[in-house]
Amino acid sequence: MSVEEYVAETQASWATYLKIENPPAVEVIRFVDTDEVTLVFRECMGEKGFPTDPGGGINVPLEQQEPFELAQYICRSSYLVKQEYAKAPGPEQVAIQYDWTVQFVIPCLEESGQHIPEPPSRAEFIDQWDSAPYWPFKHVVVANENFNEQWDALELKCVQSAPGAVLWGEMTIDEWVAQRSM
Repeated sequence: MSVEEYVAETQASWATYLKIENPPAVEVIRFVDTDEVTLVFRECMGEKGFPTDPGGGINVPLEQQEPFELAQYICRSSYLVKQEYAKAPGPEQVAIQYDWTVQFVIPCLEESGQHIPEPPSRAEFIDQWDSAPYWPFKHVVVANENFNEQWDALELKCVQSAPGAVLWGEMTIDEWVAQRSM
């Protein structure tokens, strides 16, 4: 599929999902990695007059629902996930997700004060991925007070899903961590 076809198909999907009947033409500002999506979306929505609260939520008055949905469409369409990352993962990517989980996510969560039990073996992780994927965040405990803020901070720090660049072999976990630390 060409880049133009990918853009058109993805933007059409967002328009359908958000129920935008006559979506405006939106130029892609840039293609993003999977780990950037949330932050870029929040920044864009803030620029469109819909800032997120510290927990990542957006309070939208009922009379602003239509402009809110249009802003979402524009933001999602302006910053699309790189085409090479927008495909179903195969067995190799599931194995990389396992490495990501045990080498990055679990240590990050434990460094943040969370107790994460022993994960499944690599073989179990891969075998169970399609039916019952293992996510260490299911063991995360945060206080009810400021729950959303605490959870959001952990998700930003200890990214659960391997970034596309790691998942599809453009960089190693160590390279991604080093780049993020800069």
